[in-house]
Amino acid sequence: MKEREKELLVIDWGDPSIPTLPSIAHELLTIASNETIDADYVASLIEKDPSLAVRVLKTVNSAFYALNVEVTSIRHATVLLGFVEIARLATNSLLIERFIGFPEAIRPHAETLWKHMFLTAMVADTFSGAGDENPDLYTLGLLHDLGWLILLSQAPKVFVSLATESNQNLNEAEHLWQTDHALWGAKLAEVWGLPEPFQIVNLLHHSPFEELTPPPYLLNVCLANIIVKQLGVNPFYIPPEQPSARLLSALQLDRKNFDEIVMALKKDMGKMEGIFKSICN
Repeated sequence: MKEREKELLVIDWGDPSIPTLPSIAHELLTIASNETIDADYVASLIEKDPSLAVRVLKTVNSAFYALNVEVTSIRHATVLLGFVEIARLATNSLLIERFIGFPEAIRPHAETLWKHMFLTAMVADTFSGAGDENPDLYTLGLLHDLGWLILLSQAPKVFVSLATESNQNLNEAEHLWQTDHALWGAKLAEVWGLPEPFQIVNLLHHSPFEELTPPPYLLNVCLANIIVKQLGVNPFYIPPEQPSARLLSALQLDRKNFDEIVMALKKDMGKMEGIFKSICN
């Protein structure tokens, strides 16, 4: 993994406060990309954790899904919504605990970060097509900003300072505060034992062309990240990022296409926020 040439805050990766990934979440993250997995396996996996199963059923029975019947079992839920959707709901339920367990003073910042990551997953998923490479874009988008989770847990006052400074250049601010969320995110993905694409997306989602031939999944998550900021969901007070001509060209898009995508997704914001609220409540 490429090292960044600058002094950084020292992170003790052996510290017990470093966020961990539940073993069930690790398994669920691989499910959407595994065509051999069936609904029964997903249901049995979620049912091993009764509290998780309750949270998933609460979301499935929420007003957002507006199902005509009360769903009382995970197996029934997988029949109605599909095992990929249920696996995603369960993964979100597990990961959100990593963002709401912070002290009250920084919790709003953590929740905004989680919303940004969640919506990036939703937007990235709209770029998926038949026969796409593994792993799926949703899970890559969901975990693209893990480095900020390290800063929240190890130096929360620094994160708040970064999050509350206005009209800043984030690269310059990170240099000033001796942080590198991209590098730390790639490291955490490695510590969690996630496949290489998760490490690559964390490291390069702001600079995909550091890779000589960036993989399509990296380009798509990079664009999704930019779009979510265009939609106004950003943990930092900075002007919305614009996609480079090189990024658009690599995805066979132009500025007009990009603007049309953003406008279409703005119309879907109510739906995406509804899903987010149903998971968080």
